[in-house]
Amino acid sequence: MIKKHGRYYWVDFWVAKHRVRRSLHTDEHRLALERARDIVADARDKARRKGLPFRTFSAQYLEWARQNKPASWRTEKYRVGIIQSWLDGQGIINLEELTPYHIEQLRLAIRAKDRRVKNEKKRRESSKATCNRYLALLRTMWNRAADWGLLTAPNPISKVRLYREGEKVRPLTEAEILKALEVADEMAQVKKATPMQRQLGDIMRLVLNTGLRRSEVLGLRWADVGDDALTVRGKGGKIRAVPLNSEARAILARRPKMSSYVFDIPNRSGFGVLRRTTETISRRLGVRFHLHLLRHAAASRMLAAGVDVVTISDILGHGSRMVTLLYSHSTPERMRAAVDTLSGHRQTDNLSQVVEE
Repeated sequence: MIKKHGRYYWVDFWVAKHRVRRSLHTDEHRLALERARDIVADARDKARRKGLPFRTFSAQYLEWARQNKPASWRTEKYRVGIIQSWLDGQGIINLEELTPYHIEQLRLAIRAKDRRVKNEKKRRESSKATCNRYLALLRTMWNRAADWGLLTAPNPISKVRLYREGEKVRPLTEAEILKALEVADEMAQVKKATPMQRQLGDIMRLVLNTGLRRSEVLGLRWADVGDDALTVRGKGGKIRAVPLNSEARAILARRPKMSSYVFDIPNRSGFGVLRRTTETISRRLGVRFHLHLLRHAAASRMLAAGVDVVTISDILGHGSRMVTLLYSHSTPERMRAAVDTLSGHRQTDNLSQVVEE
């Protein structure tokens, strides 16, 4: 930090991405150290007063998210709290102080353990996808601050490569879907079943017949239910109409109107609201199950029935047609049927000649 140049010691350090070099006007090492500490502390205080405190901006961002992204607001609020706790531990106050190195360390801290599990014996590493969601949130916050004219520094998250999130989603077979519904119906009959367990079968069937997201189906209100369609508020506050088929109408018709929500579930926005039920189904199936797989199944069923990708995309509420393709899976039966169409076709002379060559 300090080094002698000529007659006097000089201090050389970085603060808020700016380099500070200053003479200490002394040739005594002890006195130079004292003066250097004062200069560094003063420079950092000034930088923090001029910068954009994360705590202040996060409150502004969350208020914006509550109005514009209500479906993900609670999740983002929780993750912002985790990021804030880590920043406090590192002594970082302003957004401008973050560097790619800090982002890497934050990611490692998030990956180290799952903070939501209270029992130490059950702690586990957070998934790579979870770590990516935290970095994506921080990147969005930084970009939002830049868009609002509160920040001009380059985004450090852009220099950090996200984790590869693993294998392609394995779709459920029709037999597994039927088994999952059977298990859900069995759980509903248990004497001490929770409100979620008693309603899970109808939730799963409604997702299969509409393709709704978890947050959309759990947040569905009776005011959003029409005679022929649902009015759904999706990601980013985008509103779309989802038509109702006969099975979906039957599900809604048998639901009791005990509250403003179609599914009266406590803590509907909580992280673990579906954890116990989905873990039970996963054990019974022998494969990992979560509600989002039924949204994939709905897309695959429509595609297999000949529905075009544009229509499927509009029903699911995707902003890009390419995302819809990721949701549409084939099956071994459809693949075998596709190959069977190749048998019996006569090759042309030209094709036969190419093969011989």
